Amino acid sequence: IEEVRNFGSFIADRYSIFHEQLKSIRHVKSDKWLGLLQGLISKYFQNGRDLQRLKFYAILDILPSTSKIEMKQVCEEKRRKLLSLNIGTGNHSSSDQINEAIIELEKDD
Repeated sequence: IEEVRNFGSFIADRYSIFHEQLKSIRHVKSDKWLGLLQGLISKYFQNGRDLQRLKFYAILDILPSTSKIEMKQVCEEKRRKLLSLNIGTGNHSSSDQINEAIIELEKDD
């Protein structure tokens, strides 16, 4: 039973991020079945995950079940990449979203 629960959590994590990323793409229409599946995942597989901030996990391309240590590593890596990309380019559109996601997810630390 534990293996089935772990597999369910694995699928729920990946689907939740996939669904959130699809929602951010403007030319993709919302799908009834994807929404129903997301509802089932939220109801049965939340397991302590913070699904209210799911969009921030999707922006950083990490899973809601990611450990705090792994999350800090990803955030630092994203910050380094942003710094190297934005020096002299003035390109701040996507970096603002990434910075917002990092700040929001680090609030609990």
